[in-house]
Amino acid sequence: MTGFPQEKIHEATRALRAVAHELRLAVLCHLSERPMTVSELQAATGAVQSNLSQHLAKMRLMGLLTCERHSQQVTYRLADPAFARLTETLKSIYCSPTGAACPGEDPPSKRSTL
Repeated sequence: MTGFPQEKIHEATRALRAVAHELRLAVLCHLSERPMTVSELQAATGAVQSNLSQHLAKMRLMGLLTCERHSQQVTYRLADPAFARLTETLKSIYCSPTGAACPGEDPPSKRSTL
């Protein structure tokens, strides 16, 4: 493939595998807006804390996230702003202006109408 070196294809494949899970993609979407603590991510995603922690650890090991510990709280952020562009690209593909639900929203059939 011209213009896309093989080693970069390998890197991209690893990163896409890392976010090819509903919870991990939801975390990526939330963190593209701002850094969040584990408890904030738990509330935003509805995930069980132990499950969320496992996915956060995996994302950290894969280089998608960084974290900072402040006493008992751990704050996560995207390791690279390019991952925020990835979530924006996914939103532009999957969240059409015709009313399709975006990650974290109810599908159009479940939204209340006024």
